[in-house]
Amino acid sequence: MKLKAIMVMMLACAAAYGSSTARLISEKVHAREMQRQMIGIRHELEMQRGEPVLVKKVSSPIPEELERRRLDEEQFWQRIVEMQRIADERAQIVEARRQEALAQLRIQQEKESVRHIKEAERVQQAVLDFQRERARKGAPSAQRDMGKRYLAGDGVAKDEQEARRLLGLAAAQGDGEARSILTQLQ
Repeated sequence: MKLKAIMVMMLACAAAYGSSTARLISEKVHAREMQRQMIGIRHELEMQRGEPVLVKKVSSPIPEELERRRLDEEQFWQRIVEMQRIADERAQIVEARRQEALAQLRIQQEKESVRHIKEAERVQQAVLDFQRERARKGAPSAQRDMGKRYLAGDGVAKDEQEARRLLGLAAAQGDGEARSILTQLQ
C-alpha cells in the first residue's frame, strides 16, 4: 500500500514539477525506506540481545527540493508580476509620448494652417490692390470686378454707391456684364 501511495505521489510531482523533481523525490523516498529498514534491523537486533528498544519516529519525507521549487515558483511569478508592471509602465510612457507627439503635430498643423490663412489673406490683399490700381487706371474688367466687390462687400466695405460708379465706368467703356449688373440694380 505504501508503495502505491509513493508511486502516486511521484506521478503527481512529475506532472506538477517535472520529471527531475520526481526523480529527486524517488531518491529521497528510497533513502527514507532504506533508513526505516535499517531501523527495523537494528530494532530486531536490540530485541534479540534483550536491550531496550528505542523507537525513533521517522518523519514523512518533505524534500527540500520541493520547498526550493515552491520558492523558485513564487519568485518566478513575482518576477512575472514585476515584469508586467514594468511593461505597463512602459506602455503608459509610450502612450504619453504618443499623445505628446500628436499634440505637437496638432500645434504644428495649426501653425501651418494659420500661416496658410495669412498667406491667402496676403494674396487676396495683393489681388485687391492690383484690381484697385487697374480700376483707377481705367481698365473696364477691373472696374467691373471692383464694382462687384463693393456690391458684395468682398474684401472691401459694402458700398452700393461706389459699386454703381465703378460699374457705370466699365459699362461706358463697353463692358456688357457691367451693363447687365447695373440694369438689375435699377
